[in-house]
Amino acid sequence: MMESKHLFIGIDDTDNPESKGTGYFSRCLGHQLEKEGLGKILGISRHQLYRSISIPFTSRNNATCIELKSCSTTDALLDFIRKFIAENATPGSETGFCIASAEHFPKKAMDFGLKAQKKVVTSDQALCLASENNFHIEGITPGAHGIIGALAAIGLRATGNDGTLIWVKGYEINDMKGIFHAGEIYSQTRVDCIKTIDGFKIPVNATIEYSENIHPVIKENFVTLYVVEHPQKDQCDWKVVTGCN
Repeated sequence: MMESKHLFIGIDDTDNPESKGTGYFSRCLGHQLEKEGLGKILGISRHQLYRSISIPFTSRNNATCIELKSCSTTDALLDFIRKFIAENATPGSETGFCIASAEHFPKKAMDFGLKAQKKVVTSDQALCLASENNFHIEGITPGAHGIIGALAAIGLRATGNDGTLIWVKGYEINDMKGIFHAGEIYSQTRVDCIKTIDGFKIPVNATIEYSENIHPVIKENFVTLYVVEHPQKDQCDWKVVTGCN
């Protein structure tokens, strides 16, 4: 893989049904990458993949993509990620990761991600595509299924139209709960836009009820938070809703 300062790092299958999920794992990895001076986290997105009884997954079949501004060589980054996975992935998991330049990202890899949301794709397909495009891809164990989701996650992130964000523009989004002015949400979550599903942009002085576990989404390469009219208009103007990818 050629040296690049703007990278996507896809990760999947770090957990088991009893452990914390891949989103949590990716946030922990993000913190350590910054702590070690290996790069700056620009964002972490979570992507939903195809759910089928023929696909082994722990809970929701989500994979994550870390967007990184690298401050290190690719070899140093690879060594650190390998070590972190070996020390922190849940025993028995089939963790895979994939690293690719975010610049001039190939359409075939985006198509792979979109396909992985609709049907079964294979490890061989992932390995072949990664090789063709000079991506680095590997599993913690030979044949680890996590490489599929890892490649799919970076492909979906590259489309600019998929994923919920748990880390935005260098800022980790903690769960928010309560009523805020839109301006407060802009400053606390770093979103680009707060709007309704039909496109109405919410003024900064409007009040919005924010519930736990609801995150912005990526829409047309903008970090977007969707709202609907609040059912109790005398108390609040709008209410945050689950992303509309």
